[in-house]
Amino acid sequence: MNATWDLGFERIEDGEHAWVPVRPATEEEVARLNDAHTDLRLWMIESPFSKLNADYLAFVQAMTNTARRAGATGHLDPRELVSTLVNWLSSLRGFDDKTSHLVSTAHGKESDEYTAWKATLRHEFDTDFSYRFCYKLRNFAQHVQDPVQHLSFTSSEAPGGGIDVALRMEFDPPVLLERYREWGSVRKDLEGLGDSRIDIPTTVIRAMASCTRALQRLVVAESPRIEGACDVIESVAGEIPLPGSIPMYMKFEPNPDQTMSVRLVAVRPDAAELARALLARCRAELSDASGRGGAAHLT
Repeated sequence: MNATWDLGFERIEDGEHAWVPVRPATEEEVARLNDAHTDLRLWMIESPFSKLNADYLAFVQAMTNTARRAGATGHLDPRELVSTLVNWLSSLRGFDDKTSHLVSTAHGKESDEYTAWKATLRHEFDTDFSYRFCYKLRNFAQHVQDPVQHLSFTSSEAPGGGIDVALRMEFDPPVLLERYREWGSVRKDLEGLGDSRIDIPTTVIRAMASCTRALQRLVVAESPRIEGACDVIESVAGEIPLPGSIPMYMKFEPNPDQTMSVRLVAVRPDAAELARALLARCRAELSDASGRGGAAHLT
């Protein structure tokens, strides 16, 4: 018995699952679907930026948690804040390294696409202090010590009852300069600040905005790949006649012991829908930022 693929769908009625075949399918079209899913995963849904953004959100949540605990106990425990900040700094460098690897794997290091991507990162490094500072600060945090020099809080009674807590987190340029030498071009920035401290949350937010701009430009540049992947997925899903069903490819393969194995490849129209929405948002925010002469919005 030769194993063949079928395109069909899983129908769920009254808790019962039934497989309904629609038509035979080929290895080639299943491979095209797998490639389409892989493109959306690598370039959008599970891209290196997704890890960076998750660590950014963890840092934001840590600020809320730390403030809440400080208000309840009267004591400031910095461990969660510092840990999430250091994780985010590592992800910032990972965003550069891993995305650069993704582009070079897809197009080659001598390609126009790779050159354009590196130019985008260089532009953010050259024009945004927060991005280039955090890019270098990761090495300080990894090789020297905890990068937070000043952490304090104030509390007051809230108008509706309870306690309002305001955290203050700062970097200290003289300390950073004294304890680490490998700042490169950032040394001049830090020297220019003198004794003025650097607000940490503001710096993180601005550096994230730089990464968001870079990511949006890359996604728009890769839009033919992304839209092509969406077309493949949506075309297959469009052959399934029952709304709300689960489209998939199924293949029965004989085993040497005369039993059968089943391979399933789900079709993900939800991934295509999400990818198109993200692509449209990147285009709109870049266009809006260009029109305002400012930065794209950070979410």
